Amino acid sequence: MIYLFVKIIIFLFIVIIFCLLAPYSNRRHKRYIATSHRVLEKIATFEGSNREARILGYLRKINPYVFEELLLTSLEKQEFKIQRNKSYSGDGGVDGRATLNGRLYLIQAKRYKNYVSTKHLEEFQQKIGDGNGLFIHTGKTGKATFEKYRNTNLEIISGNRLIKLIENSYGNKQ
Repeated sequence: MIYLFVKIIIFLFIVIIFCLLAPYSNRRHKRYIATSHRVLEKIATFEGSNREARILGYLRKINPYVFEELLLTSLEKQEFKIQRNKSYSGDGGVDGRATLNGRLYLIQAKRYKNYVSTKHLEEFQQKIGDGNGLFIHTGKTGKATFEKYRNTNLEIISGNRLIKLIENSYGNKQ
């Protein structure tokens, strides 16, 4: 009898904890999505000859989860159907999914200051298998790396291509 009582208490404790934590995760997602919209608005105000460098520098400094949401929001504004993950950690290396014209793309977002990690590219290539992937990052992509993945199912988006992706989401094409 006491054993059953302890099981019920443990079960109720787990249910209560789950009910308290689930809304927090949802609120955090909403907050990061809202922040991504503000970041897009701020980036739209950048002007001048060093505009691209300022944008990339700014993107490298924002919260990594806000960066993920900014990319998903940018794709969503360009008519991709977006599927956001329920949590940011434990996503298995896939930060989101985007579908356009019936074609599904797995998305990996990385903030780099230097060159893209070939290890990360190889791991993501294995993750997408025969599917399609968008590896979007703030670093540099060397010519050899870009050429290696040019005609594959893994598209690398960085530098000017990243800036164009973001600009197309708010209509600014300077």
